[in-house]
Amino acid sequence: MSSFLKYRLSLVGFLLSSFLLIYLSLWINAAFVLAFFVNVLFWSWRLKTVRCAQCESPLAPPIGSSVVDIFRSFCATECGNCKSKLD
Repeated sequence: MSSFLKYRLSLVGFLLSSFLLIYLSLWINAAFVLAFFVNVLFWSWRLKTVRCAQCESPLAPPIGSSVVDIFRSFCATECGNCKSKLD
């Protein structure tokens, strides 16, 4: 599996699990808020471990990036550091 596909799947998994935990914390029990924060920590670590095959730089934008930067990284077809194609 390519690093770009891993990054995309990880980002989609993060969004889906976050929405599920937000829903559970709003409608079922407020204790799911703790699970939401653990979820954010886990997936932020997971997204940072996916790296470019050529230069080993992370595919995820730096911490504190805007939603636009995150969406741009999801749609990018080349590495932001070395400009190699992500397959």
